[in-house]
Amino acid sequence: MQPLDLYKAIAEQYRKFDFRLERCLMTRETIEALKGDTEFLGSPVETAQIDAMWFSRPSGSDAVAWEIRLVSSTPVSLLEKISNAATEDERSAKFREMESRLSDLMNSRRAAIEEIIAENAGAPDDDESDDEEDAPKVKGNGRYK
Repeated sequence: MQPLDLYKAIAEQYRKFDFRLERCLMTRETIEALKGDTEFLGSPVETAQIDAMWFSRPSGSDAVAWEIRLVSSTPVSLLEKISNAATEDERSAKFREMESRLSDLMNSRRAAIEEIIAENAGAPDDDESDDEEDAPKVKGNGRYK
């Protein structure tokens, strides 16, 4: 599925649960697909390191639930309740923190996936020595064959 189609599908899912789309974070590559538009799905677009969406909805009488959702076929998101009494600076700081946490999470997962791919592609393993390949193999009851 194309990134802009994923944005639309995710927005529709969240709309069903009364979340409001607040902002779309997009990488430069995704923004190029917008062909100059500065809004998408009725919300502002911001350049970011990851493709993600900000949603909000009331959470009780004194807070708002804010969720940042990675634009991916695999659902990954962070949710925080922010008090209505929080200042704009406090809210902005919390948003930056959440964006950073999501980006860090994705970078660590990407590194782990790349390591698994390298191991499965026959990449040399630092824990094995060449001498082990020539050693006789133990089978069954421990006797060499």
